[in-house]
Amino acid sequence: MKKTFAIIGLLLYLFFSLDYTVEKKLDSKIKTFNYYLKETKDAELTFYTLWFCDIYTVPVSLAFAVCKQESGYCLKKWNINYDKDGNYSSIDRGFYQLNSRTFKNLKWIDFYTAKTNCKYGIEHLSQAINYTNENYRHAIYIYNGGIGNFINNRIKQITLDHAQRILLHKFNFDMQI
Repeated sequence: MKKTFAIIGLLLYLFFSLDYTVEKKLDSKIKTFNYYLKETKDAELTFYTLWFCDIYTVPVSLAFAVCKQESGYCLKKWNINYDKDGNYSSIDRGFYQLNSRTFKNLKWIDFYTAKTNCKYGIEHLSQAINYTNENYRHAIYIYNGGIGNFINNRIKQITLDHAQRILLHKFNFDMQI
């Protein structure tokens, strides 16, 4: 079943994003799909991440780096966040660890649906990239720590470290492709 989805996903990705005048683009897309499929071992994640990166003009290596650091490519991953007093604050879920306070409009099942999680995660990343004029480090600060903390210069050390690991993953992906 997963192998079938991988093949169908690759074909759909190629068909809908193909520039028919450039044969090299086809080779590049196949290479990219196969590389990230091997990396993630998840055809849906690979397909939807590539798909939404095209739609929201997010660098593919950055999106996969965020996903790797956030969830280890695990759709079922979740994390409970606590405030400074130790009280429940929110929960992060899915591939892109979508936060329940940020994505109040999503139902429980939406967080654990590959297409929805990738769409909202990559759209959120795109907004952060646009807000920071393509400063990826600052975009990750916003993605991980929130726009309010970024604007008010309240980025926690854990977010700084998190961003550094994501940028290292991105660099490694960029060197491979």
